This record gives sequence, C-alpha cells and structure tokens, in this order.
Amino acid sequence: MKLRRISDFQHKFSFLSATENLEAFHTRFLESDLGKNYKAIPWNSLVKNFGIKENPLGSKMLFSPRGRIGLMILKQVHRMHKKFL
Repeated sequence: MKLRRISDFQHKFSFLSATENLEAFHTRFLESDLGKNYKAIPWNSLVKNFGIKENPLGSKMLFSPRGRIGLMILKQVHRMHKKFL
C-alpha cells in the first residue's frame, strides 16, 4: 500500500527560536508573579549599597552582581543552603 500525503489533514508546527520571541517572553515574565517581584526590587541600588563588583582578576564569575543578590534572596526565601543550589 502506498502512502499519500493529504495536506488538508496535516497539522503544521511552528518552531520559533527563543531569540525570535525574546520580547514576548520578557513581557510574559514581567507579568508573572516572579516578574512582579523582579520589578519591585531596586537592583542597582542594592548592588551599590552592598559594594558588589565584577572581579576583573581571577576566574570569571558565573553570576552578575544582580544575579548574586538574586541568589542570596532566593536562598533566604527558600531557606536553602548553598550545597542544595
């Protein structure tokens, strides 16, 4: 038996990359509960007050200064020790 392609019955999937929809992803993130918390935190003033800087010497840091503060907050909120993260 020979198979025929019937285009009327076939569903087409659209696979878009994350870069094509980055603005939509970012907008949805800011509307979520986590995004609302993100917008409420004064990141730049926290970085300045804590004196966290990018270290030009040594190995490259995994997280930006804002990311390190976010990780500190996450650990406190979830009461997690660094070995669990």
